[in-house]
Amino acid sequence: MRSWVPAVCLTFLASCAAVAVRPEPPQPSIEAVQLAGGTGNIIRLGLTVKLHNPNDSDLALEVVELNVALNGSPATGGSALSKIYLPASGDVTIKLERSVPLEAIIFQLLPVGPNRIVKYEIDGSATTTTGVTLALTGKGEANWKVDL
Repeated sequence: MRSWVPAVCLTFLASCAAVAVRPEPPQPSIEAVQLAGGTGNIIRLGLTVKLHNPNDSDLALEVVELNVALNGSPATGGSALSKIYLPASGDVTIKLERSVPLEAIIFQLLPVGPNRIVKYEIDGSATTTTGVTLALTGKGEANWKVDL
């Protein structure tokens, strides 16, 4: 009569092993902010964003959406829609470029002065190729440059 107990225990353990563990979200940081040429009062804002994978396994992302504030004011948002492969405990750098009104960005960067350091905050999400959505948040300081 007790012969079924080991079989039930083995089945339960096997089903636990098959349950997928939710991965930790990538850790975003901005390595550089760049202002490039534009037309009229529209200028191109480029962001070099590093994504760090804190997981012990690879992570494949389908979509990365970011909203960025510079020096405490919303600056831009954007999406990277191509698949991004993050190796286990590794980094990937992506570049986002958006057209923004000059007056919307210039007042955020004027206080920066000659030290060329801007404070940033990132809020966004990443969706894995399996459909899991992960929150992305980060803040820090980044260098900026102007190529007009």
